[in-house]
Amino acid sequence: MALLRKIGEAEGALDGDHDGGGEDHHQYGYGGDGRVDYTWGNSTWDLVAAARTDAGEILLAGSVQWSLTDLDFLVLRLMPDGSLDPRFGGGDGYVTIPFDVNPGGAIFDIASSLMVTPSEDILVAGTVKRAGDNWDMAVARLTPSGALDPGFGEGSGKVVVAFDAGGFAGQDQALALFPSGDGAIVLVGS
Repeated sequence: MALLRKIGEAEGALDGDHDGGGEDHHQYGYGGDGRVDYTWGNSTWDLVAAARTDAGEILLAGSVQWSLTDLDFLVLRLMPDGSLDPRFGGGDGYVTIPFDVNPGGAIFDIASSLMVTPSEDILVAGTVKRAGDNWDMAVARLTPSGALDPGFGEGSGKVVVAFDAGGFAGQDQALALFPSGDGAIVLVGS
């Protein structure tokens, strides 16, 4: 995964002053050109959404692929300098969120949207695979520290939404989420 920081002296130039430090199993590749590369073992990452907190931390969301049949939601929080935020995710700077609604089968939990609420909670939405060709929308809510919020989803911090109109299993996909004025979440998809 690579992050580019486009804040420099010239309009749209990469910020060559981008810096951070590495620890444990995270490897950073700073070449003085405004790019940050993170590598975690043999996993494959697909980051598709970004948000920014009021404090300037950068949130990225997507999925991490552990094997050919196992993907989980992924949320990272970066400091303004691009380093992983050690206050997030138990000190790692990231969290993985398994929904695992297809026990014994392929587990595909694919995040597609991210939002920070006014109270700094983090909402991440996407699609999860059930048995066969049945896909459902899914939402997780994290606390500002990256823990699943026990006040959401009957204590699990996660909710799966199945439309399955007419009794047919469908391919429900969450594409975006927005807050409503009453504190509810508006989930948009197909």
